[in-house]
Amino acid sequence: MSGIRLERVNKVYHGRKQVHHAVRDLDLEVYEGELLVLVGPSGCGKTTTLRMVAGLETMSTGSIFIGDRRVDDLDPGERDIAMVFQDYALYPHLTVYENMAFALQNRRVPKNEIDASVFKVAELMGLQDLLRRKPKQLSGGQRQRVAVGRAMVRSPKAFLFDEPLSNLDAQLRAQVRVELADLHRRLGSTMLYVTHDQVEAMTLGDRIVVMKDGVIQQIDTPSNLYRYPANDFIARFIGTPPMNIINDFIPNQWLGIRPEDIRIVDSQSGQARMVVYVYVVEHLGSEILIHTRRELTSKLNTIVVKISSDSPRPVPGEKIGITFADAAVSWFDPQSGIRLSKEVASAMLT
Repeated sequence: MSGIRLERVNKVYHGRKQVHHAVRDLDLEVYEGELLVLVGPSGCGKTTTLRMVAGLETMSTGSIFIGDRRVDDLDPGERDIAMVFQDYALYPHLTVYENMAFALQNRRVPKNEIDASVFKVAELMGLQDLLRRKPKQLSGGQRQRVAVGRAMVRSPKAFLFDEPLSNLDAQLRAQVRVELADLHRRLGSTMLYVTHDQVEAMTLGDRIVVMKDGVIQQIDTPSNLYRYPANDFIARFIGTPPMNIINDFIPNQWLGIRPEDIRIVDSQSGQARMVVYVYVVEHLGSEILIHTRRELTSKLNTIVVKISSDSPRPVPGEKIGITFADAAVSWFDPQSGIRLSKEVASAMLT
């Protein structure tokens, strides 16, 4: 088990008509035993970064280390890492046992050692009763467990995951996500995990790296990303629903407030910091999302309020007041989008 370190890594694609800078001056460290998640929208550079660590993409400039060993010029097979792909990449003509044993057989590991490794991992992954089946006889979740198990058998220095749950339906994705989190807890292995799904990132990662346009926006724990986003992009990207950004509360700052931090009050009450109109009410079981607008006929400045299902609920068309505590508010610079410190925000307000 080893950590992973990237120093000033760049990836530039030269096309016929234009140059695309996919990853820009990326500095990143995955600590030994950590599950670090790279998350961001399509095209942000997260998968390219993962593939450069794996050796499947050649970087333009920079350095990559696995442990203390620089691996820039090493072939993928020499880097001692294991990668789990979104399409499982199982050999359809081989059994589960044969898929899991394949890499060890290629290394000419003695059969008794292969058996011991495969059976140990199969028991850990709950695959012991499936070893004689072919991939087509397995469910999506079982195939994904085989793909992870095949990687584990090699005992690599680190695991790389490329959107491993994206081909699963929502219920199965949630189930396998829990299994992966439990597996990491038990193994304590170094894992670099790529996803576009911020819920996946928030529930799995020890730390999360948010990327946009090839640039790291913030590296932090899930709770800090949620509560203290470094800029308005992260505020809008992290959270379901995301943070409300109100750009006309005061002239020189944007106000950010999470839906669950807003309370509904009487629109005529002195407690109301803003008066809004309800236009959609979403019932989600244990909670309700109230979608509001400053003006009923305008689509600008939508504000979402999250309340519990046992709270009094307004109806579409109703005028309500909303309020929130100052401590729950984030302030953003309208030019750069950067989150302002409380001291700077206070100075700008006076």
